[in-house]
Amino acid sequence: MDRIDEKPSDRAGSHQMTTLGVAIITKNEEKNIIRCLSSVSFADDKIIIDSHSTDRTVEFAKQCGARVIVRDFQGYSKEKQYAMDQLNTDWILALDADEILSPELQIEIRNTINSPSALSGYNITRHQVFLGRILRYGRGVDYHMRLFRRGKGCYDGKEAHEVIILDGVAGRLNGVIIHVSSPNISDRMRKICAETDNEMQFIAPMPITKRQLFINPIIYFISYMIKKSTWKDGIPGIIMLIMFCFQFFFLNARIYESYLLKNKKTEQDHFDWTN
Repeated sequence: MDRIDEKPSDRAGSHQMTTLGVAIITKNEEKNIIRCLSSVSFADDKIIIDSHSTDRTVEFAKQCGARVIVRDFQGYSKEKQYAMDQLNTDWILALDADEILSPELQIEIRNTINSPSALSGYNITRHQVFLGRILRYGRGVDYHMRLFRRGKGCYDGKEAHEVIILDGVAGRLNGVIIHVSSPNISDRMRKICAETDNEMQFIAPMPITKRQLFINPIIYFISYMIKKSTWKDGIPGIIMLIMFCFQFFFLNARIYESYLLKNKKTEQDHFDWTN
């Protein structure tokens, strides 16, 4: 059974200002959760869906004023959607525990949701922190739908690289989310293994060409170095890009391995040598 903290009184009806709720899922995030919740202290409600953390994540979340529901993990998309479903605020902000709102973004969100011309939802740019540097180019930067009117956004149901689907017109905010997902090489390697393990649950064994395995990561690296100006982030940015290219190689190598194991083929039987 889920263990649910008693819900506080409905703040949405206590004043006429537009209300904001924050939805986060956690598992052993004691190093990140205080920093994350502190950056959304202005929110009217904060809900944490925790998958039986064995550290002090739940304790720290409660200290920061968040409601906590502890339950079995059922997949990223389902857990994140469940978190959003627990909110009854006018707007919802979907966050990961290792993300922090910049001060500029905090102000912008408050102004945006109280604007009469606000759209249905907003994409927000993320900047990775890696080797002591906030990356601003290449693979260090991405953007996602994170802020939306309640009832206008839902997860797509995918269990790998899940995204929010918006019903309505989307805008883009200028402020940024600081993403402290894997700030050093060891953490990045662990994340690569964890993400690949998750993806492999949903990928059927299939043939992999030599081009997919060896050439595409090199093309990807060159493309991001030139078109996305990754070199401007210095050595940390280049190392991050190399590790992303390795992740593509690693995933395809594991797909190749699973295909061989399933079909008991040799390398010569498997490869299309014309590619």
